[in-house]
Amino acid sequence: MSPSESICGISCSLCPIYRLSHGDPDAPDHDFIIRQWSELLGTDIRKYELACDGCDSEKRFEHCISCAIRSCGIDRGISGCSSCVDQVHCAMYNGFIEWFTVNKDAFLFG
Repeated sequence: MSPSESICGISCSLCPIYRLSHGDPDAPDHDFIIRQWSELLGTDIRKYELACDGCDSEKRFEHCISCAIRSCGIDRGISGCSSCVDQVHCAMYNGFIEWFTVNKDAFLFG
């Protein structure tokens, strides 16, 4: 896994929190991300949580710290779902892909 790709396969370079953390001048501002992602994730996101260096770093977005897909990849010792022999039949991965497909325009920035 590179710093620019999460275990689930989402490109970190399209994530507004990752981009904001890395000083991207085109990234949305904190308040926009807080409003949009709080609604998207059904939780209250706080400004101090908007920092991330990617899945394999010590500095991750709060929601990603408890990500079940990330935990599964680490437990299996794989760099990403694409290298997992169970990916095709994985309810967790397929459920995430279904959710992501519906919400990708709100989730990503690019």
